[in-house]
Amino acid sequence: MSLDLNVCSMDTFGTAIGKYAPDFELPGTDGTVHHLARLLEQHRAIAVVFMCNQLNFLYLRDVTQDVAAAFGAQKTPHVFLLNQQGVLCYKGAIDDHAQDPGAVKTQYLKDAISAVLSGAAIAQSSTEPVGCSVKWRNS
Repeated sequence: MSLDLNVCSMDTFGTAIGKYAPDFELPGTDGTVHHLARLLEQHRAIAVVFMCNQLNFLYLRDVTQDVAAAFGAQKTPHVFLLNQQGVLCYKGAIDDHAQDPGAVKTQYLKDAISAVLSGAAIAQSSTEPVGCSVKWRNS
């Protein structure tokens, strides 16, 4: 797999493209604690998506928001795609029309996953996330 580790994000905080993602352990709705390093051992790519919790599938809870801050999450949803080595390969929006699925022309996340799995370069490694701003807890 070719990955240009010299590519850097212009973001002022969070994980930059081409850098290792912060490791974490978070509790899931299944009652199990999930560890990023263990997930990376089992999968060729991991998508970390920060979103609101109106869901009917397994998800992890970042109660302290430490993981969201370490990744640099700004909106919900905000997607971060890691390769099997734990390197951030894509971050941003899921697609180019969050409010109108019928108008989607570019599926950023799907395209990035395909590129990571095939060992190809990701055409667009960063996009602006679209959604509500992350509501940060007061300390």
